Amino acid sequence: MIVGDGPMREALGAQIDALGLRQRVHLPGNQADVVPWLHALDIFALPSYANEGVPQALVQAMLCALPCVTTTVGSIAELATHDATALIVPPHDAHALAAAIARLAENAGLRRALGEAARRHCVENFSYDRMLDRMEAIFAAVRGGAMPGPAVRS
Repeated sequence: MIVGDGPMREALGAQIDALGLRQRVHLPGNQADVVPWLHALDIFALPSYANEGVPQALVQAMLCALPCVTTTVGSIAELATHDATALIVPPHDAHALAAAIARLAENAGLRRALGEAARRHCVENFSYDRMLDRMEAIFAAVRGGAMPGPAVRS
């Protein structure tokens, strides 16, 4: 299942058809509420190779305690640490991606451990409250004064 949309959707659909995988690969497109889609997955893969900041799709998957396979393109390394919060593969390496997915598929304990660690890491560092606290602290520092709220309490 590939949830989302983008400039490569048509080419991806054509490749799925050319490989005869239409019955196995679903492309539901953009979804307003991704949580039910994430809860339907056993493993989440984001094999990015360019133009990534901190991808919200990966944060959302990790907050759902999904075991993830990804790369360290852009700022993904802020989220994903190999064998701690995710499995990391080199960009453009389909064999490594397949091996990492297979490793997770074959090991329920690893799936559970990575998913739980990923959720803890994202709750502590990337939840909305934590991100808002950080932004308030930055704004307060820029304006040169303390701003009320959890980010500046001692």
